[in-house]
Amino acid sequence: MDLTAKLALAATCVVAVYIGVRTLLIWRRTRMFPELCIGLNVLSIALGGLVLTLLMVVGSTPAEGARYYIPRVFGLLCIFVHIPASYATVWKIFRSSDRWALALVGVTTAAAVPWFLLVLTSEGVPVASSSVLLLVLRGGGMLWATLECFRYSALLRRRAALGLGDPIIAHRIWLWGLGAGFTLLAIGLDIGSWVLAGQAFINTPLGLVLAALTLAGALSIAFAFFPPVRYARRMERRYARAGEAV
Repeated sequence: MDLTAKLALAATCVVAVYIGVRTLLIWRRTRMFPELCIGLNVLSIALGGLVLTLLMVVGSTPAEGARYYIPRVFGLLCIFVHIPASYATVWKIFRSSDRWALALVGVTTAAAVPWFLLVLTSEGVPVASSSVLLLVLRGGGMLWATLECFRYSALLRRRAALGLGDPIIAHRIWLWGLGAGFTLLAIGLDIGSWVLAGQAFINTPLGLVLAALTLAGALSIAFAFFPPVRYARRMERRYARAGEAV
């Protein structure tokens, strides 16, 4: 893996951990289910990916016993948690009254069980079947999030044009959809690489593209949930001028 790609992935993990921890701290105050889902969704995939990647980088093997199995099981559990959390986030925020959306959460969670059992009993070497199954489950969640965010953002923009909605909230939801879209593109490249070449896309000569997409996705979501002060003020001025023009 190229050094630049490694640095981009490391930065992605840092951003994702920041989003996840900060959201869970908000959940501690509010005790609201959406905040819990978002926090678990982002933090679990960041921690799971980081732990499993570190095991590969340091060359840890089953022969090391607990030093290998304990962090590996922890990493796999984190990724398993990410699947229901990602779908539950979209269900609760955008489709809480739709039974089919809740059913989709249950179906995808059930589908993640064989993946977890398969990789848990393997020797730790990624294989196409388990990798593609995980990526398809993750990709489905990202696709759903992308579509729902863009749909709802467009709805809020139309309401804002009539003076009935907040354009800044619409923009932030759009950023969330953009971040999910970047992640979806990265997952699509990874699926294609596993199917065609039998390896993760990050290990190909174009691996930096995937790392850049995941970093762009994490930053977009960070700006959506916790925009920097200067960026937030810029958006406020922009939409204030747009409102005056109307």
